[in-house]
Amino acid sequence: MSSKPFVIITVGPTGAGKTGLVNETIKYCRLNSNSSPRVFLVDDLVVNNQKYKEEVNAIIKNYDMTDDTVETSMTDPNVIAAFNQAYWNVRRSGDCVKERPQNCDDVTDSEMKEAIDAKQSFVLEITGSSIPAWLLGREWLGTNTDSYDVFVSCVFVSNLDDLIQRNKSRFKQAFESFIRDPIKNPAPRLPNITPGQFNKTIVTIKNTVTDMYSSCVLPEESKKDERKCGNENIDQLLVFSNNNEGMKLEFDSKLPDSKLNFQEVIDRLYQSTNVVGGRRRRTQKRRRFHKRFNTKKMRKSIKSKRIRKHSKIYLHP
Repeated sequence: MSSKPFVIITVGPTGAGKTGLVNETIKYCRLNSNSSPRVFLVDDLVVNNQKYKEEVNAIIKNYDMTDDTVETSMTDPNVIAAFNQAYWNVRRSGDCVKERPQNCDDVTDSEMKEAIDAKQSFVLEITGSSIPAWLLGREWLGTNTDSYDVFVSCVFVSNLDDLIQRNKSRFKQAFESFIRDPIKNPAPRLPNITPGQFNKTIVTIKNTVTDMYSSCVLPEESKKDERKCGNENIDQLLVFSNNNEGMKLEFDSKLPDSKLNFQEVIDRLYQSTNVVGGRRRRTQKRRRFHKRFNTKKMRKSIKSKRIRKHSKIYLHP
């Protein structure tokens, strides 16, 4: 077990279980758990902000949200847009917390820099939209290379419908808790969990994790692109599934032959996230069309029709 402080970067879609992922990572990697790591999650700052609570209260009144109608409201595009606007209004405002006249991202950054200066272990949850090269760069962890053990821990749920249901249950529970005591309890946050948009979000996370492994973990240190990966090494990348059977380790970059099964693991974890009736069926239909009409004679005929059509448009106004 290393004596260095550690950083755990958690990645995964909302509702996949990133909170439990931290404990799984600490236990699996046998990290020094004598003192709990600091956890930096910008969402916690937002949902406990008084202005956000006031905006959420207004949304609840405007859309007549009650315990009986909350499940229907979760999929209403107008309600989703209202929650999203309230979230970003507060996150970008300059009064995130009373003690610091900064926006929520700057507050998180300041506290994280304090932890790094004090060489404290910490956890950072990221959205998975891109590789966190900024954190691994020279102005952050890379200031003193190898001063931290860096772990990237990812978690996925294979079935999109199950993940949507988990988020609905979580929102309903947070909604009921907030209604019961809006002063003491945080306000609920409503991410866009409509199947099409949520699927795009998950695919983006999958692509980021794949890129992080192939660009920042797999290559030798001398061959890594510092602009993309920073100059602090990712010591270990873990991938967990969190399906009905609970949290399960699927991939560990330090295990022998791990490079041979990474893509297989990622593809297996995401094979159920395609939206039914979506792009795959349309693509197959286009392929059948092209196979049927992509002959030399047909191409010539189509080209002639296009020429005649454009002639009418441009030569005979």
